[in-house]
Amino acid sequence: MRVKTCACDRSSFGVVEVGTNGVSDVLYATGDLSLESMSLQVVDNGELDRHATYTVVRADGHLSGLFASVSLPAPWYVCYDWSANRVKLSAAVGTVISLR
Repeated sequence: MRVKTCACDRSSFGVVEVGTNGVSDVLYATGDLSLESMSLQVVDNGELDRHATYTVVRADGHLSGLFASVSLPAPWYVCYDWSANRVKLSAAVGTVISLR
């Protein structure tokens, strides 16, 4: 989806489709974009690759606000990159070490 300015229905940005190759739908704004009051949902959670990072929002102008709600399975989280005007999905994967 490409928008010049976001005059879209702010109650839903919505549904993002992803692929196992790290490619996803992207909301792209050529101007400023506020995510306030928007929701984010990934419809095909089983396709998420834990070793990939998915860019779901890009803005040429100023990016502001947080998604009002996010529907992601664990260990996925939303990463707001304010300096690059991007929003990405990443998985928190790593090694847990227990010391006694």
